[in-house]
This record gives sequence, structure tokens and C-alpha cells, in this order.
Amino acid sequence: MKIKPILGFATLAIALSLAMPVQSANRRDVEKLKETGQCSRCDLRDANLRNANLQGADLRNANLRGANLRGAALRNADLSNADLRGADLRDADLSRSNLRNANLSDANLRNADLERAEVRGVNFQGTDLRGANVKDTGLPGDNRGRDNDRERNDNERVAVEFISRSNDEVRIQIEGDGKRQQIRLSGNNSKERIYLPATTYRVSFFGSQSGYKPWKSGKLDLGRGRTNTIRIYFNRSNRSVQVENDPQAWNSD
Repeated sequence: MKIKPILGFATLAIALSLAMPVQSANRRDVEKLKETGQCSRCDLRDANLRNANLQGADLRNANLRGANLRGAALRNADLSNADLRGADLRDADLSRSNLRNANLSDANLRNADLERAEVRGVNFQGTDLRGANVKDTGLPGDNRGRDNDRERNDNERVAVEFISRSNDEVRIQIEGDGKRQQIRLSGNNSKERIYLPATTYRVSFFGSQSGYKPWKSGKLDLGRGRTNTIRIYFNRSNRSVQVENDPQAWNSD
């Protein structure tokens, strides 16, 4: 007499379980990442981040399992201890990124750029690295053919070198040419060189504890054509920014 109700509830439970959506990325976390570049421990499973500009992003311990990061700009990003199992990283720029102890099992990194990436402790089981640039990583292979292409492209741009004059950690955000990228520097005399098309950029300097408000911002005009290399010295302690070679290229807010 009680078998039919039990079967009815069982059938209903199965139907509900099948109707439940598969767990995926937290929408707020995706928006947070795109807006701030800060997403440590975020839930980004299966997120569509194809061609996203995530240079210098903080993705420590993030769950990026199955995420679409094809063609994403992840140069200097911190992906230490991140879960990237099954992620699509084809053609992604992971140069100088921190992948220490990340899980990249079954991930697709075909034609990705891993030059100078930190890969100690990474799980590469089942990872597709065909065509990837693994120069200066300690991994087998050395695609020097890409170096010539990169140098040729870099020569057509302005070399901008950011140099820290304090021990504070600083995040630098560069916006212009339809893109946004970030770099991080920590420690006196730490430096990073990037190559940018000759146009005008908005540059903002953030401290590690300053949240969304920069401690210094301004416009950097690289279209003046006076030099192929610009060095920018900054000091978090006294909130100063100085441009060498072409001081008039920088205009503080």
C-alpha cells in the first residue's frame, strides 16, 4: 500500500536533481575580476573569459576549473594554487605569471606563451602543451622562433619601464588603446618593462591596502614621438611619479 507513494517521491527527487543546473561561476566573482583584477579564492568555474585582459590579476587559490581563457592576457597574473583543471588556455599569454602549485591537469595550453612563468609544483598531468612557448620555465622545449616575432613587434612600440622607489607593493593599471592591463611591483628598485602603442594612456597607481582608490593617477602621452623608451619612477611613500627621458609626457591629475 505504501510502495506507490515512495516510488512517487523517488521519481520526483530524481526529476528535480536532473533539473538542477550544473554548478558554474559566481556571476559576482566574474564581475569583480573584470572590474578590479582582484579575485583571490573566487569561484570562476566554467567562466567565459575568452580574450579577457587579466594582466597582473590576483587569482590566487581561485577555482577556474573548466574556464574558457582562450587568448586571455594573463601576463604577470598570480595564479598560484589555482584550480585550472580542464581549462581552455589556448593562445593565452601567461608570460611571467605565477603558476606555482596550480593544478593544470587536462588543461589545454596549445600555443600558449609561458615564457618566464613560475611553474614549480604545477600539476601538468594530461596537459596539452603542444606549440607552447616554455622558454625560461625549466619545462622541456624552447621556442626561440617566437622571440624574433616578439622583438619585431616590440620595436614598433614604445618601451615603458616602471621602476619602484619604495618597499611598498604597488599595483599599476594602464588603460588605453582599447585595453586595460595591470602590473604589480613590490620592493625598492623592482621594475617591469612593457611595450605600448604610441598613444595616450590613463595610468593609476594603487597600494595593496588602498582598495579601489588610487594614490596617484594621470595621463601618459606616448604619441609625442620624442623617444622609444620611457622610464617611470614612482614612490608610494611620498606619492610621487617622475618620468625620465620625456617629463612632459606625464600629466598628473
